[in-house]
Amino acid sequence: MLTVKYQLKNPTYSTDSDTRFRVVTTVDSLDYASVGFVLSYTRPSDGTAVTRTLTTKRVYNRIIGSGSLGSFDYAPTVFSSESVFFCAYTMNLPSALFDVTLRLRPTWTTADGTVVYGTARNIAATGSASFVTV
Repeated sequence: MLTVKYQLKNPTYSTDSDTRFRVVTTVDSLDYASVGFVLSYTRPSDGTAVTRTLTTKRVYNRIIGSGSLGSFDYAPTVFSSESVFFCAYTMNLPSALFDVTLRLRPTWTTADGTVVYGTARNIAATGSASFVTV
């Protein structure tokens, strides 16, 4: 279940200076110290390999909010009906990384310090993409 889905704001254009980018994975229990992703890519300007660890200590099982269309409160099945908890990490993706392969690998550190890695996924944000949930 430790895999990756991602979302881009709608619409997304390669001429934007950056765009909101969210990655999501599931977590199978609440016995963790941190959850997140290892992001790696090759910087297009100079070919330098970059690796960043994106972590959080929060997981969710409900989405609650309100907006112009009213309030909402629901428990989504992010990956499957067995996926009770999920982690989301949101960042601004600079336009220099559009069309660049981003390798995202979910990671989870248990309360006793054991590091668990999920299956890595390669994605690329492309210009004029729609809101994407893959």
